[in-house]
Parts: sequence; C-alpha cells; structure tokens
Amino acid sequence: MLQYWNSAYDKFVEAATSGDGATVVAFHPSFYSARRSELYSTLGRPITRVDDLRYDHVVLLIDDIYDIHRRLGSKGDIYDLQRRLDRHLLSQKLDAYRGPADQLDPADRIVWWQLRAENVNATLTEIAMWRRFDMVQAELLARAHGCPLTVLGVKHPFRSLRQLLSDPLGTTTSYLSHPISRPRRAVLSGSTQPWPDVVLSSNRLGDRLAGEGIDLIMPTSIDEFRIAPAPDSAKPLARPYQLGVRWPNLSPTGAILENDRPADLPLEPEEPAILELGPYARALEKMIIGEVPFRDHFLVSNTDAFLVYRPLFGMGNTEDRSERGGSYSGGVQAEIDHWVDCWSTEQRERKRRAIFVHCLADIKEIAWLWAGESPADPQQRELHKHGLQQALRQYLRESYGLKHADVESILRGEDLRDDMLDSAVIDASHNVAELRSRAYEQAGLGYLVQYLTGGIERQEILESGDVVVYLTRHDELSDDELNRVAQFLRSSSPWTTVLVDDTGVLVEGLGANSLGDWVAAVLEGE
Repeated sequence: MLQYWNSAYDKFVEAATSGDGATVVAFHPSFYSARRSELYSTLGRPITRVDDLRYDHVVLLIDDIYDIHRRLGSKGDIYDLQRRLDRHLLSQKLDAYRGPADQLDPADRIVWWQLRAENVNATLTEIAMWRRFDMVQAELLARAHGCPLTVLGVKHPFRSLRQLLSDPLGTTTSYLSHPISRPRRAVLSGSTQPWPDVVLSSNRLGDRLAGEGIDLIMPTSIDEFRIAPAPDSAKPLARPYQLGVRWPNLSPTGAILENDRPADLPLEPEEPAILELGPYARALEKMIIGEVPFRDHFLVSNTDAFLVYRPLFGMGNTEDRSERGGSYSGGVQAEIDHWVDCWSTEQRERKRRAIFVHCLADIKEIAWLWAGESPADPQQRELHKHGLQQALRQYLRESYGLKHADVESILRGEDLRDDMLDSAVIDASHNVAELRSRAYEQAGLGYLVQYLTGGIERQEILESGDVVVYLTRHDELSDDELNRVAQFLRSSSPWTTVLVDDTGVLVEGLGANSLGDWVAAVLEGE
C-alpha cells in the first residue's frame, strides 16, 4: 500500500511543480490496518521530498470519536462492532454471549450488555488513539516544512477553512478559551434551558472574527466530554451509558461538515441494564478526560494567539456555589498555564499574544465570591487578603526602596521616621495617608490584573505588550470592541497598557467608589 502511495505522491509532485498558482494537497497522514489494528505513517515522501514541494500551511481536519465511529462502524466496515465483538468472544471462549440477549437469564443478560459496552469503549479508545497519532503526525509534517499547523474540527465554521486555504500565510489563528463545564452542567442537570447566552455569544465569535482576519480555533468543535451524569450523585456508578446533549452549532453560516444529528453511543441497553453499565460509562469518561487536555493544549501550542473569553462566568443566582462565577474552571486555568509555558519557551521573533475579555456581570461575581461585605467564600477572602497584603508590601519596597520596618509603619498609618536615609525618594515630610492611598490603588490594580489574567505573576510577561485585559460592560462584545480585540490579536507591535477599561467596569463591578476603597474594604473587612 505504501509503495502505491509513494508512487502517487511522486506523480503529484511532478504535476504540481510544473504548473502555476496555488496547490492544495489533500491526504491522510496515516493508514489504518483493520486486520492488525495497526497504524502506518504516510509522511515518508512528503518529508523526504520537502525541497521539491514545500508547504505553506498544514491544516488537519478532525472529528468527534462518536461521529467517526458512525461513519466507519457500519456492517463490514473497519469498525463493525459486531464483527469485533464476535472475534473477541471467540478468543475468550464466551460463545454463549454471541446470541440474542433474550435467550439468557436476567443475570446473564446484564453480562451480555456489559460485554457490548466494553467492546464500544475499546473501539472508541482505538479511534481516539488514531486521531492522536494523526495530530502528532501533522505537527511533524509542519515542522519538516517549516510552516504553521492549524487543527480544525469539522464542525468549525466553513469560512475558517476557506480563509486558511485562500490566504495560508496571512491568516492569524487564535485559540478560544472559554467556560464549558459550568454551562454544560447546568444544561445536563436541567437547571437551565436552552443554553446560556455566554455559550451562544462565544459560538458567534468564530464567524464575527473571521470578518476581521482572525481564524478562531474553537475547542468545542470536538465535544466528547458529555456522558450523561448519574441521577443520584451519591451513587456515581449507577449512571446511564449514553451521551448528553452536544454543544450547539458553532456557526449559522455552515460548518466544514454539516452534522444535524450528533451521534450517540452505538448501544441502547434495555431498562434493567441501563444503570448497570455505569462503570463502563465512567471508564469511557475517564479515557476522554485524559484526551481533552492533550487535544486542547495541542491546539493552544499551534495557534498564533490566545483569546480567553469571559472565564469568570457563572450561572447567576444559583444556590450551588460551585456553579457561580468569579473563579476559573480547571480547564481554562490549565490552558492559560500552558499558554504561559509556550510564551516562555518559544524562540520566534513575534511571540504569541493573549487577550482576556471580561464583562461587568462577571466582575460582579468576584465581588460576590470574596470581595463584598459578606463574601460567599470566606476562605477565598482570606486567600486574596493575604495576596493583597503581599502586593502592597512589594509595591512600597520596589517603588520607594523602603525597608521592612518602614513598610509596616506605613501600612499601620504611622508617621515616617525623621532619619530615613533615602530622602531623595521619600522622607518624613510625605503624607502617610496619601502614600498609603496611592499604594492601595496601584498594588490593588496590579493584583487584580494578575487575577484577571488567570494568575500570571511574571512581570516580564505582563509588561511585554503581549498581554491585554479587556473589560466591557456588555455581555457580548460590540462590533467596535471586537475590532479592537482583533487589532490586538493581529498586531505584532506591543500594546502600551495591560488593562483596557474605558468605561470604569472594574471599579463598578467590584461595588466600590475607587480601587483604593475596595482594597481597604478587603483588608479591613469593612
């Protein structure tokens, strides 16, 4: 097979290099042998003949494992579940379970369904491994050709692919990091219907930014972490072996591959067996939990920029504190940390940049969580109180060269010493109240910028001009605001400010007259 492939690629190179204009090369980065369950790379010729035909951009198309199986799992196809199950049962001498379930007693019927759930899990795991192999192969190919790699789920807006193909060198790609778990849990639990507005507004960003020259890479173009929860949280193993609702369509203008009927698990257990398959649902979920960070961090690594959209979003006036906002989900936080690692280690001239978009409603969630008069989470209050105290001390030391004793004296509101040595910077004539007020403003601002960037503490990153916090009082970016966000993502020149807050969103959201007043309220518990 590989000999045929190599020969075909050689002929293609000859045809492509003899003509003018752009050329699109379309092929699979691997072959799959159903008989042996083995994968074979097809990259030999594209890499060894790189000098004959060099690519400008590599685009890899991927899909949900459930939909891949639906396409390749029909009778006689490579992922024919019945054929794979029969082969396994024969090898394990379990012939009794090959026939219909209604011929077995009730206890054996449960085993019959369990064996089939086990078979589905093994097949879906194999598909996930194949997709991961292709992603690594695509990255290897892009590095060999010295060109960018973009990975698109086929449920991406079609205009994303069209834009990359029409302008492979001029398109800026940006990963979209946004809340997924909170709105999904709300929908799966039935506490909200339909999807919250933040989901719909984040979905619209792809089409809207495409008009600004930004190809937004959206992680929910792959949506596999949606296995139905247990009806009773106290019984985590008693859960249905089925999928919940899929993330809504990402584009009203059409996807790369339309899918009006998202796939479910290819197994419909009878009523007595539904909750008995809970351990298999958890096993499948555990496999997907391991797959999600690999895939999403891979996407972060292979984009030009990083857009974090409303990461502090919460479900409003719910009694469940874990579903309220004001804090970062584990997934978004991990993506931010990975972006920091990428920024720190990359050697290219134009480093990838990041913009954090927060709205007024989400800033108010900070006040609700730990900054108000009666914070919902006193432990968070104490944690951030300690952080603000450290920020104040650092500001006074670095801005005025003060020693520890003098810093503590200012924070207590005591007069400065007459014998301070560095009187060129500060001396006893300075007003301590004004000095402390200025420190509250500046240290509080610095601390909140760190919080609004997901905990980025390194000043070399925050002061690089590659990081911006953009605050809006709207629940969705206006066209003018979106244009400014796109300008930042496209630009290669550093921005002069890390915080863009043109309408006073930060102070209003925190519920204070000034930032200094807010810091004082947190520290003094007023």
